Amino acid sequence: MTHISDSRVSFIVTGPDAPNFLSKGCGIDLYSTSFEPGKVVTTRFAGLPAMLMRRSGDVYVIYFDVASAGYVLDWMLDAVDEFRA
Repeated sequence: MTHISDSRVSFIVTGPDAPNFLSKGCGIDLYSTSFEPGKVVTTRFAGLPAMLMRRSGDVYVIYFDVASAGYVLDWMLDAVDEFRA
């Protein structure tokens, strides 16, 4: 077992547009009934290795290597513009 808490950063994405927002960065079908709450998948998000968890209905947590935090934050801030009212 390896303790990884200091090597990962997580982002919580919530709301009714969360699946659409996350779909911009990965190819996981977030509307599929097979991706139910509690499910965790490894994928690539914004071109980086990531772990994506559906915590509950419209709450998702996505984990990255901590060294990627700045890049991911910039990517998310750019991508979220499309969803602002």
